[in-house]
Amino acid sequence: MTKDIKIVGEKENFDIESEFSGASQIITLSKRIGIPLSNYKTANRNTVLANGCVPPPYNPRDIISYKKLDSTYQACLEVKANTIVGLGYEIRSNKLTNKSQLVKLLEQPNSHIGETFTAMMKAVFIDLDTFYNGYIEFIRYGKTRALYYAPAKDIYVKPKFINGNATREIDKYYRIEGWGITGEYLPYPADGKTKDGVSYLLHFKRNSQDNIYYGSPDYSHLHDLIKQSYLSDQYNINFFSNGGQPSWAVLVTGGKLSKRGQEAIQEYLNNDMKGVANAHKMLFLSFQSEKAQVKLVPLSKSIDEQFITLNEKVRFQITLKCHVMPKMVGISQGGNFGGGSAGVADMQTYIETVSRPEQQYIEDVLNQFFSLEFGVNPELVFNSMDISNEKDDAIIANLYWNMVDEHGNRVLDVNEIRTRYLHLKPIDLVHTSENEEELDDTMSVNAQGRPRSSSGNMDAGERGDINNLNPEKNKR
Repeated sequence: MTKDIKIVGEKENFDIESEFSGASQIITLSKRIGIPLSNYKTANRNTVLANGCVPPPYNPRDIISYKKLDSTYQACLEVKANTIVGLGYEIRSNKLTNKSQLVKLLEQPNSHIGETFTAMMKAVFIDLDTFYNGYIEFIRYGKTRALYYAPAKDIYVKPKFINGNATREIDKYYRIEGWGITGEYLPYPADGKTKDGVSYLLHFKRNSQDNIYYGSPDYSHLHDLIKQSYLSDQYNINFFSNGGQPSWAVLVTGGKLSKRGQEAIQEYLNNDMKGVANAHKMLFLSFQSEKAQVKLVPLSKSIDEQFITLNEKVRFQITLKCHVMPKMVGISQGGNFGGGSAGVADMQTYIETVSRPEQQYIEDVLNQFFSLEFGVNPELVFNSMDISNEKDDAIIANLYWNMVDEHGNRVLDVNEIRTRYLHLKPIDLVHTSENEEELDDTMSVNAQGRPRSSSGNMDAGERGDINNLNPEKNKR
């Protein structure tokens, strides 16, 4: 049957309306593109209500599905988790030692080797950023305590009821998966009085105006952007997997094709028309009969610059919706290639308006929990992004070292400067020799707090100028 079909001409510029006129049969050869159905199993509404729980103001399955669809969104979540809770932490309280139970819990939160506190907090934060709710499970047996990550997609709130009316107080949390209840938890008590063997939940949430039990994410616009991005990506994939061929309509004039004829055309397109050499061409196919004629009309044009620009704009908007600087996920906009100072300014804006507020909330909840459970506030602080350089750090450290009050007392001591601004471990000042002669030449400062060196060059001059630079050496 394929021998009955032949190419009789080519046409690059055409009008679809005129091409369709007079056609007695139209056969389309195109593929439908849509959002894939979710295969994630979550609790249905009836199961949630049957256990006395309040359904959350979102569909967990939709949130997970859209998260998996877009690589830009995934990159934004990873960047935020890494920069907010993924850079480690610092315990600033001087009341704790390495042997304290609290420090040991942070070093090994549970019996699962490899599950670190930082890794756990990253998972909790991603839940907090997507569901606006994040959970940590706490359980103790005597002096043994453990922390576990509890996935937000499966956690549901059961409120307390008085006279048949739900109150804002939480009675229990249930972990309900597709097949039923798999966990039961109590809210961590405000007085810190916990019982052995009982599982408690710490609930992190972003308060909303329309729900008192859950955070309520506003994801409709974000999901629309993700849908646009996904569909445009699938369009690209389908286009190039089809050898760069657009969607076609087969127009039959002066007769009708049999089913075998239709299969022959499709087979010919699949086997003999794919390839760069055949791109952007119109094919006219005819029968051996003089009256019957077959034409293929492309219904969509190939990808052009406007289509690519649209995809870039969607990715850019996704990063803005996630409150992430586009450059942090490798996106650069035309005409927006700022210098080094512009990049530092952008990062500083991100730290002050996104990263630090998120850190502050999580730190407040954790420090309150630790205070209730261990009777001491560890003053836990998550490390922030370091956007400075070593030269700037040294200048700032020297400024603080030279800051004294009216009585000559330093504002910060050596270890405070080392840990906060030089990112160095503290040194043991108790066993530091007071005899200047016994000090190693590699020590950075002398007894007066001035820089030391074996040559003595850095000891010269007053410290009014913190850089102590020789102005002559910069002259040409």
